Amino acid sequence: MSGSKIFGIDLGTTYSAIAWIDGFGQPEVLLNENDEPLIPSALYYESSGEVLVGTVAKKSAPIDPSRFVDMIKPNMGEAGSCWSIEGVDHRPEEASALILKRLKQIAEERTGQTVTDVIITVPAYFDERQRHATAQAGKIAGLNVVGLIPEPTAAAIHYATTTAADRNVLVYDLGGGTFDVTVIRTGGEEIRVVCVNGDHRLGGRLWDERLVDHLAQEWRAQTTLAKEPENDPVARQELLILAEETKRLLTARGSVPVRFAFDGAQARIEVTRETFDNLTRDWLDSTISCTRDVVAQAEELGTSRIDLILLVGGSSRMPQVRARLEQEFPDVEIKLHEPDLSVAKGAAIYANNALVQQAYREIAEEYYARKGALPGPSDQRVMSELLLRLPGMETAAVEQALASRKVINVCSKSFAVKTRDRGSSQYHLEFLILRNSPVPSTQTRRFGTYSANQDRVEIAVYESSTEAREEKDYPRDPNHPAVQHLKSVWLDLPAGLPEGHPIEVTYDLSSDGGRLQVSARDPQSGRSIEDSVALQGAMTEQELREAISRVDEVILS
Repeated sequence: MSGSKIFGIDLGTTYSAIAWIDGFGQPEVLLNENDEPLIPSALYYESSGEVLVGTVAKKSAPIDPSRFVDMIKPNMGEAGSCWSIEGVDHRPEEASALILKRLKQIAEERTGQTVTDVIITVPAYFDERQRHATAQAGKIAGLNVVGLIPEPTAAAIHYATTTAADRNVLVYDLGGGTFDVTVIRTGGEEIRVVCVNGDHRLGGRLWDERLVDHLAQEWRAQTTLAKEPENDPVARQELLILAEETKRLLTARGSVPVRFAFDGAQARIEVTRETFDNLTRDWLDSTISCTRDVVAQAEELGTSRIDLILLVGGSSRMPQVRARLEQEFPDVEIKLHEPDLSVAKGAAIYANNALVQQAYREIAEEYYARKGALPGPSDQRVMSELLLRLPGMETAAVEQALASRKVINVCSKSFAVKTRDRGSSQYHLEFLILRNSPVPSTQTRRFGTYSANQDRVEIAVYESSTEAREEKDYPRDPNHPAVQHLKSVWLDLPAGLPEGHPIEVTYDLSSDGGRLQVSARDPQSGRSIEDSVALQGAMTEQELREAISRVDEVILS
């Protein structure tokens, strides 16, 4: 880490926020110039060198929808995904970088600190490509991404600071564009993720889209015109704004009157909560299906009781969510826990803990070098005093970090290597790391070369999003729709090796559950290779440098 302060960022689909640990040891979401804690994750390209970010971008969208970009996050890591504006293609990584750059500006203006080191949250169900793209977005924005943390875990970390109780918590996280459901145990000195499920394209915007279609249909019914305002770019932006506002008002009211005008004809449409619930019932059903599945997985993994359901994400405010969860889990407490801010605050806590604990380890190493032993319980006061002598360290922040619970995540995907049996032309997958395994995780397995005198071997790395409960049910076909090829690592071999010569393959998955290091080694010759091929579809170093240069020159408003 390069600085004395570290920040937590919730890079959301519809809204984003940045937070830090204040001088009292408390997480604080930093306000923008309008004293708002959230900025819309939206961009409006006024020109190639000037981009509006946030609320002003959303308000400008109807002027020229072709210059407006939002819903960026679900496209992260998608090969070929981009927005073309004035003949220039903008990838999701670069678009996200502009939002991150604006958050960086907000934090620097509010704190007077230089923002360099950050922890960024991601949906628990993001895969390797999506996490890698998020880290690249941070780099483009001029940030040092120290780590990534799953959003439900961040929310649980923040909740855990408000209670000392040991509980099994189900985090139901329904954001603007993604849905995660996670079972987490908070007990003793640790916060342990048990299992995760979710859908990175299921979020509140789908509820908005249903309202858009409904408003357009009602407009046609009242005006008797055959026009389709939902397919007109300008009218659609207006309908989306109306839909989002209507959804928000229906949280507290039983019905909302909506006025919409298009092509000289106006309609007054009464939207009731019952109508809205009926329009979107299937989307809610999808979240409940995921929730049932993760509860069943938790039971199989030894967590048979849920004590609390924590509602996170702005869309979890919808009354239909609580009502349905109460039906499904009548004996479980349901708590709406700062749905818009808990993820950013949890990220700030996690970030501060990482900073202090790294500094603590460095001091402990110096202590060991001097005294030949690691510091014991009686040395903690001395260690704390040494920590506080470091630049930027504050008493409350250090005490908060040293008293925090250890966080243990799990991986949301499974990772395999492609193999082939001798005498067969068919390839199949062997899984080294399984979904919901605790991370960090390092797994090594030996395989044999396919033929004599083989001059190199390919380590083809695959990721699987299968929801199969047992390993025997995992997909073995490399072409299975639940499987994707991430990268290949090639190991050159010495001449003259026999058929079946052993090769060691190691998968090393990071503590955030999303950064996979792959290596292969010939034990006899000592030759080895590690993660030499970038993710397919990821930005190349040249593309990254060009994006950094472009974003650095952009003026944000």
